[in-house]
Amino acid sequence: PYSIAIFFLLGVVWSNDRLLYLGERRWSRVIVFFLFAIGFLFSRTLSPLVVTFVLLTILASYSVSSFIKGGFSFSESCNRYILAALLLVFALLFYYPILKNILDQGPRYLSDNSMGINPGQFLNTILKIDLLPLWKAYVVQTEPLSWPVLVLLLVSPWLAWRKGAFHGKRLWTITAILLPAAALVNIIVFQAKTNAGFRPPYAIYLLPLALFLAAAAVQHFLDMIEKLWSPRFCRFLNLFLAIFFISVSIGSAVDFKSVKKKTDWRNLCSYLASTAGDRQLLIFDSLSPYDTWEPTLYGFPRYYSGKSQTVGMAQIPFVSARFPGSSYEPVLILFKWREYSLTPDSRYPFIPISDELRSINYEVLTKDPNLAVTEFVGFSVIRLKESSGSLAKDTYVLVERLLAHMPENSSLVELYLAESALAKVLDVPAWEDYLMRAEELATGKSVEQVKMISEYIRSDFI
Repeated sequence: PYSIAIFFLLGVVWSNDRLLYLGERRWSRVIVFFLFAIGFLFSRTLSPLVVTFVLLTILASYSVSSFIKGGFSFSESCNRYILAALLLVFALLFYYPILKNILDQGPRYLSDNSMGINPGQFLNTILKIDLLPLWKAYVVQTEPLSWPVLVLLLVSPWLAWRKGAFHGKRLWTITAILLPAAALVNIIVFQAKTNAGFRPPYAIYLLPLALFLAAAAVQHFLDMIEKLWSPRFCRFLNLFLAIFFISVSIGSAVDFKSVKKKTDWRNLCSYLASTAGDRQLLIFDSLSPYDTWEPTLYGFPRYYSGKSQTVGMAQIPFVSARFPGSSYEPVLILFKWREYSLTPDSRYPFIPISDELRSINYEVLTKDPNLAVTEFVGFSVIRLKESSGSLAKDTYVLVERLLAHMPENSSLVELYLAESALAKVLDVPAWEDYLMRAEELATGKSVEQVKMISEYIRSDFI
């Protein structure tokens, strides 16, 4: 999905340059720029919106500057800036219904799902802004060439000025402004709207724009060297740089392929289909903090061909009343949170996880004498070594063993609610203790939801 967004971003930059500076205006260039802008906005959520807004601001500033320099008249260049800006406005209007729908469905993930940012909120975010996530995103996306590219980025504006890019064709200039401005606006809006962590993939504009500016700087250095040194030395330097960058890129690609990143849905589902039948109940859980984003388990219906019924851990309070009398065997499929790194030597993870999730030690489950654990990349399949033949009792024991090994935080709320419901149908006196623990661990917007489920359990599932 990131490559699609990057393709449309490069298309926007390229078609914008053609529309602004290449010969006479043609409707084909207008249509191509508009289509790339629409495609870019629909490719991701926040980053394309930020880049489009910043590019619109740059074009509007250029049009005002051109209008003033032209003696307060609409010159050809001024008209082109205005046309490009209007096309971006129309693209944003076209995208607006989708954006509104995303924000309407965002309260679960966003601390503020309103369309704008009030001045007080904006100022507070500026004062508390954390730029470290941007640096991590840059390093992750450009490694192992982060430092050479950074040096080239820092000198790129000066080289653009020497080459006259600030006074002629402005693709270099627009990109030099767009990259830092988009990064700054992106992190401000993100930190103002959500309390979640800023992941490196979110800044999809960093890698293509950074490499473009770095390549432009390298080419300008080579042009300068050609005037000072012999052609033979210049050819040698070109060859050396080409071999260096290609070798580093190939080595990085090999390291990337050596890391197991994808969750192993195929082998997991094959294993379940061969070891679990119509007398097993598959229970899914991810130990996610309650009422936050959870893995969608997209691969299960795609690869699973077995006959077992399935249920999520969060659904157990609502179906536990049907568990007594059933002889199904519970099988827990536990999604394991991992920090994904692009290579074994990556300084920062590509997809970081919270401290709560990082504190989970899945290894201890394999050492529990009551549990039979089968490991896959991204999953653990957990059974009881000795089944009682009662679905309610076995599920209760399975969840109890899980609670015994997991750190006490909000990721256990679902487990405590499920354990409380199971304890109640089994007439275990501790059912209310589990319920109280779930209420104590609930945080933020999940508190009200947990209270509603607690009342449902206390009222004998009515």
